Amino acid sequence: MRRLEEIVAALESGNLNLADSLAQFEEGMALARACEQQLQEAESKVELLTNSGSALWSPEAAEDRDQGF
Repeated sequence: MRRLEEIVAALESGNLNLADSLAQFEEGMALARACEQQLQEAESKVELLTNSGSALWSPEAAEDRDQGF
């Protein structure tokens, strides 16, 4: 993510020539796609965990645990 932020800053600075801008843009797009993929995988895992154990993760179950049931 840090590298993506660096690329955005470099592109926004306007100090790169066209070839460097295109190279930075290409790298940034690849990084953004990789970040999106990781986010989708994490969301899928969270959804799987919350759906497969919905009784364990429900607000009611958490409240019961907090009250000692």
